[in-house]
This record gives sequence, C-alpha cells and structure tokens, in this order.
Amino acid sequence: MNIVNFNETVAAKLHQVAPVAVALLAALNPASAQDIGAGQTAFVQCAACHSIDGSNGTGPSLQGIAGRKAGSFPGFEYSRAMKANTAVWDAATLGAYLSDPHGMVPGNLMPFAGILDATQRANLVAYLLTLPPRRLASVTATLAVSTSNAQAAPRH
Repeated sequence: MNIVNFNETVAAKLHQVAPVAVALLAALNPASAQDIGAGQTAFVQCAACHSIDGSNGTGPSLQGIAGRKAGSFPGFEYSRAMKANTAVWDAATLGAYLSDPHGMVPGNLMPFAGILDATQRANLVAYLLTLPPRRLASVTATLAVSTSNAQAAPRH
C-alpha cells in the first residue's frame, strides 16, 4: 500500500476511531482524578479471563472496548443476556458494569461480583478506555515496522 492510499484509508476510518480518541484524551487529561497506571495494575484481576490483544479467552478481548456495543467482539460466544444488551461501552457504562455486572446485565455469565472500591473502578475504566481498537492497533504496528524499516534502509 502506498502512502497516498494509506492516508486515504486512514482518513476514511477516522470517524470510526473518533470516540476512542475522545476517550483517550479524557483519560490522559492531567486534571483527571483517574490513575491509568493504577488501572493497569487493577486489570490483573481481569487478565485471568480477558486479553487486551484481540485474542478471546474465557472472556472476550477488551481490546478497543471504548465505543463498542456490548456483546459484540468478534469470535466470542456471549450469553444471551449480553448479546441482547444495548449498551455501548464508555466511562459510564463500564463503571456501572464493573460496579455490579449482574445488576446491569441480569443473566450474564461472567463469574465476577464487581469492584466495590470506586477509585479502583474509576482507575480500571480509565485504563480500559486507553486500549486501542484492533484496526488502530494494527495500523500503529504497521507504522512502527515501516518506520523501523525506513530508518534501517541504507541512504545513498
């Protein structure tokens, strides 16, 4: 793919990543009370079932969860309750779900009671909102490879 096609593709997809960009900016705001590093630490309890790299395990991958409809990550077999849920994951819906998963989505099969500590929950939500979507993650990886190849190329 040449740079012109790449730029056109990126421009065409920007509207798809705009909600994630807004969430990232909000999460990275220095005035924010949330601590993304602490959220990443809190994610350890989630990592037993969930990945952030796009691979499904016992639970669905949480890669690019911001702006995604509940029960929609490709390749994961969700419960009927989660498939029927109409929530779109953002700070408010993630916070509510992580506070009381079975209260927000009765009948979901996630064996997790929730996070009672509001600060820990807010930190985890802030971290989850920084996870890029699959397309953005693959574009970032492609750019990194292209950049390293270009830097390694001999100059004449």
